[in-house]
Amino acid sequence: MTTLNPKSGITRRGFFERGAGLFATAGIFAGVSEAKEGLNSDRKVDVARTDPAPMTGKIALEEHFALPEATDTYHVQPTLEFQLQMRDMGSGRIAEMDRGGVELCILSHVGPGIQAIPNTSEAIATSRRWNDYLAEHTAKYPKRLKGFAALPMQDPQAAAQELTRCVKELGFCGALVAGFSQIGEPDSAVFYDLPQ
Repeated sequence: MTTLNPKSGITRRGFFERGAGLFATAGIFAGVSEAKEGLNSDRKVDVARTDPAPMTGKIALEEHFALPEATDTYHVQPTLEFQLQMRDMGSGRIAEMDRGGVELCILSHVGPGIQAIPNTSEAIATSRRWNDYLAEHTAKYPKRLKGFAALPMQDPQAAAQELTRCVKELGFCGALVAGFSQIGEPDSAVFYDLPQ
């Protein structure tokens, strides 16, 4: 797999691969310096916020939800508690947001998501169903919950139409997609910098 594009020098995939590596490296070094500072210091490091006053203005991105019938959409076998949290689109989720000082959550469907549906027509229908479900539930808490659309990137035209519908009709903030889609067969990976 090459990351160089003869015209510009790097592909989008290469850019993201290198960027992810840089962020991971920065995180590792930041953790090392914090650990050294903690070991070399006599002062106590406060890792938990003890101020009971709520923090406002926080927006949580990539917060996930799952439909009640979703049983095989998880990467690993989740606990019952996790399943219930993913399905809660109401007062329980709002209470957790309040507890964490989060003012607004922008929700998207839990992975692996639409990109893991290799049948294009099924991906289109499923994304529409997921988006309608999300819109119905976020409408109950419009000041606290918003949505990111699930898009059937297996068909770029259908994805563009669904994004337009979700933003203009359902009031979503945009979309959240993976870096690839499976098209035609499971375990395939079609990346978005390819010509098709």
